[in-house]
Amino acid sequence: MVLAVFRYKNANSKKMNEELIRYWNMVIFFIPLGLVGIWRWSIWLVKKSISFFYRDPNGNFYSTLSIVTPVYNEDPEMFRLALESWKLNSPNEIIAVVDQSNSELIKLFENFAADFVGAKLIVTNIPGKRAALADGIEASSGEIIALVDSDTIWDYDIKWKLLAPFSDEKLGGLTTRQDVLETNTLARKLFKILLDERYLLEYPFLTTISDALLCLSGRTAVYRRAAIINKTDELVNETFWGQKMISGDDKTLTNLVHIDGWKTIFLKNVKVYTPGAFNLKTFFEQKLRWARNGLRSDSKVLLSGWIWKDHKILALYMLDKMVAPIALLLGPVYLGVSLYFGHWEIAVIILAWWLVSRTIKILPHLKEKPADIFLLPVYILMTYVMAVIKIYAFFTLDKQGWITRWDAARLNGLPLFRQLVAFLLIILFIGGYFFAVGSYYNNVSSPPLAKTKTKIFVSVISEEPRLISNNELLQKRNATLASKSDAYGFYLIRPGDSLSVLQKRFNLGNITSIMYAGKVPIKNINRILVGEKIMIPVTELLRPLDANNLLSNEFGQRPPLISFNKNSNTIYIKGGGSVVTLTKIRTALQNNKDMLEEQKPGEWILRSNLYIGKNVTLVVDKSETSYLKLKSDDSGHIWVRSQGGNILISNTKITSWDETKNSPDMKYIDGRSFIVAKSSGRMDVINSEIGFLGYEGLPRRGGPFGGSYGLSWKITSGTFENNLLTGSLVNSLIHHNYFGVYTFGVTGLVIKNNKVFENIQYGIDPHDDSNNLLITANESYSNGNHGIIISKRCVNNEISQNISRNNRLHGIMLDRNSNNNIVKDNVIFGNVDGIALYESNNNLVFQNNIYQNKQGIRLNQKSSLNYIEKNKITTNVSGVHLYGEANKNIFLENEVTNNGVGVSIQNAFANALYDSLKFLGNKKDAYITVNNSENEIKR
Repeated sequence: MVLAVFRYKNANSKKMNEELIRYWNMVIFFIPLGLVGIWRWSIWLVKKSISFFYRDPNGNFYSTLSIVTPVYNEDPEMFRLALESWKLNSPNEIIAVVDQSNSELIKLFENFAADFVGAKLIVTNIPGKRAALADGIEASSGEIIALVDSDTIWDYDIKWKLLAPFSDEKLGGLTTRQDVLETNTLARKLFKILLDERYLLEYPFLTTISDALLCLSGRTAVYRRAAIINKTDELVNETFWGQKMISGDDKTLTNLVHIDGWKTIFLKNVKVYTPGAFNLKTFFEQKLRWARNGLRSDSKVLLSGWIWKDHKILALYMLDKMVAPIALLLGPVYLGVSLYFGHWEIAVIILAWWLVSRTIKILPHLKEKPADIFLLPVYILMTYVMAVIKIYAFFTLDKQGWITRWDAARLNGLPLFRQLVAFLLIILFIGGYFFAVGSYYNNVSSPPLAKTKTKIFVSVISEEPRLISNNELLQKRNATLASKSDAYGFYLIRPGDSLSVLQKRFNLGNITSIMYAGKVPIKNINRILVGEKIMIPVTELLRPLDANNLLSNEFGQRPPLISFNKNSNTIYIKGGGSVVTLTKIRTALQNNKDMLEEQKPGEWILRSNLYIGKNVTLVVDKSETSYLKLKSDDSGHIWVRSQGGNILISNTKITSWDETKNSPDMKYIDGRSFIVAKSSGRMDVINSEIGFLGYEGLPRRGGPFGGSYGLSWKITSGTFENNLLTGSLVNSLIHHNYFGVYTFGVTGLVIKNNKVFENIQYGIDPHDDSNNLLITANESYSNGNHGIIISKRCVNNEISQNISRNNRLHGIMLDRNSNNNIVKDNVIFGNVDGIALYESNNNLVFQNNIYQNKQGIRLNQKSSLNYIEKNKITTNVSGVHLYGEANKNIFLENEVTNNGVGVSIQNAFANALYDSLKFLGNKKDAYITVNNSENEIKR
């Protein structure tokens, strides 16, 4: 007999035990993250505490100062400002080593030299900063040499502060605090935060506890001449993995000084300025180059003996910097795993902790720039991007590059194959990280197994009698089916309405089946009462308009009234009972024929809005139109709108059109042309292609009058059951719209045999109060959100025989009070959730094939009384997921096999799963947490 895990004599005791187990499992899961957090924060607190003991060095030292600057492709104005700032500090000489290709910079320095007697110009034909520095050092005469980047600006009175510490005869070099000259872009703001972190924490810490710094930055590194004059050959000829080093000169010189026993220190009271990268692309490219330099240099140093003998603190600091990116990424990995497994509260805690902890760490910066608190989310994201960059740098250590100091033509680029390998390695590394943490989660959260001498697998499947009888099950199923058999659309009678008028408007067959609301018969079909509400059987709304009928029966039709309003750029079609075509509209426009032009036989472009008035029918059919283009470009877009009228689109193609690019409008952000049927009437789209239409409609969602999403049917909000809008979409291609298909408050719409693909948001999206729709035999795929969704009070709809695959979110979703719907015989794969029910009740979901999704079927947000029968739910990460107080749902005779987890139940109750889960039929039969004692999992 199969044992039952979740059977307890005392329900309260059981819930308490489950809760304790759940919380204990969570504690175990987060122990690694907690240990890493303790480790990282301990190191930070040690650094912070020690940095408080930093004091600016004292001393009096008067000597000669030489400034050496290598110059290549510098901005002339920035170079001029840098020269003037150095001159104000009265150095004994300024030596500029300028690349021979930079004639403008050579001339600029020659002009500067005319006013400064200590100026020396060296024009070099040897590429690279290292050789330029070596030439400048060897040509200098000062006892103290400042190596300065050509875009670094000095304060006017820092010379003596730079010289004073050299009264210590053991001091070989020093560096200063650095700042961003002007924080006028996001990249520069972020760079300043990083610089403040380094120079207000890291370097004060190292100077206080050690005689050696990590790096005397090339922006301003001040050396005792004796410490570096004999190091120029080693600087120029350094190699890594057999390649000559190009960048990283400042770290090389710093290490060479340390090897000879010299001290290095940091001056917090001296500040120099750098412009910083203007944009994020350049900023991240710099970070990648610096990361490679650091890894190359630090790996060589750590493998040498001298650093462990003379500077153990610096060695440990280097090791910590190397492993920090890997430790840092553990946070986002845990966040991702928490989101994946639905632990929203944990995810919120992680995000909140990031905000608090990063605020603490950059408080010194915020004291100067308090407004940067609003950059905190961006800064947090940047730290994780930089962690990934550092790991990528490790996989591309052999890549040498420095475009601002070495022309691209002089470099050997990283071969394409090596780049692809590096990208693959970083993807595998990060993917492996997620996999490892996810596997750890699965292991610690698994229900405990009984342990005896022989391992016994304990099942969640009980063989106790069912609490719900087969009779009750059948009654519930039939009740859901019966709710669809008596379906009506409602309409409020207005002046001028008659049954014959409504028959034409909605293309009705038998008008004798129409009744007043409450199923009150209409005694006189030739006279209906204004203000009364009538009921039209949905079965009478299923007849699409027919082009042959409309165009062959023009005799007796009223002529259309066609006008053009220049101010609104709108063609107005009025005259109830009239039928119009593009040819009729063009003929009527006379002097405004550019608004609607036939560019070649059957191919039209509409450059003005087109308004179809009450009881007017627009026919766009293959008999005269093979392709209709709707003007849509940077100058604006147009729309086609019926307001109480009808539209028939048959055997044709319609897209937006940008005449400047001679192609459909690909840009939807700034607005794009669209088609919308409004108020009461019908729109039928048959055997056609509709693409590249619609946009979100901002600043007012939905555009000026709603339904701007592409191809839309929309009644005015608040008029449901007063207006009746219907139609059909059959045998058509719908693609690259903002929403593929959008409805709002429609009744009896048929969406059948279409391909709906690659739309920006949803594929098929019946929204508020759309009811009694038939959505069948469609293929919805590769859409940017859900494949098929019905949302907010969408009732009595049938979604059947569709394929919904490879959409960015869910295959089929029933959202917010979408009740009494049937979802059957669909094939759903490659989505996040196969079928999702959110706050929706009394739906019948049966005979669907759901596979290779993240979750097969998901019910949450108090979804209840849903009937899930005979579905094949296989090879999903999780087969069935019930949470968020999903309750009283019935699963009967489903095949839930070969999933990662068969059934996952979290905070859901009174659900019954009968003949749906087989013992050991999935990698893990079930994952069940607290508040689930009333659920049944039985044979």
